[in-house]
Amino acid sequence: ADLEDLSVMVKPIKKTDESGEHFVMKYRAELIQRIISIKPVIDDLCKEKILAHEDYDTVCSVQTPQDRMRTIYDYLSRLGEKEKDFFYEVLKKHNPGVIKDLEAKR
Repeated sequence: ADLEDLSVMVKPIKKTDESGEHFVMKYRAELIQRIISIKPVIDDLCKEKILAHEDYDTVCSVQTPQDRMRTIYDYLSRLGEKEKDFFYEVLKKHNPGVIKDLEAKR
């Protein structure tokens, strides 16, 4: 198969569904409950300046992974699609099984 054939076969996962709802917002409750590897996610968000250092400290001061995710979502709700896309990619990088499972539900 040449490259054109492959590009048709490998469809990227769209981050928004038909209604325009972003993946990370649609599966907010599931992601809050199921994401375990949260520290590397927070690190990447800070490195890309999606989270400010003060916000990073706030998220890290929270005890449980679920509450850390809720805190991230508080910040994320004020941000745009680009930041949500990056959050999705970082979640997928550090928690691939969870994201793959949720993508299969779509």
